[in-house]
Amino acid sequence: MTPQDRTQLAARLFVMNATMRDLQEYISEAAAIAKESNATALAFATFHLSESLAVYIAEVNRFATGALEESE
Repeated sequence: MTPQDRTQLAARLFVMNATMRDLQEYISEAAAIAKESNATALAFATFHLSESLAVYIAEVNRFATGALEESE
């Protein structure tokens, strides 16, 4: 992978990361609504989806930052 490829990949990952953060916010809101509605199983599953997405976002960010550092 060339330095230019890495920079382009990192830029795309940062955009994807921002989109996933928005998605995580919507998921958290859905979990709160499910909890208020006594949909316990759905609230639990939605919470875990949000947590998993947070881990994925952190990994994408770590990779994108590393990709940028390698291309400099």
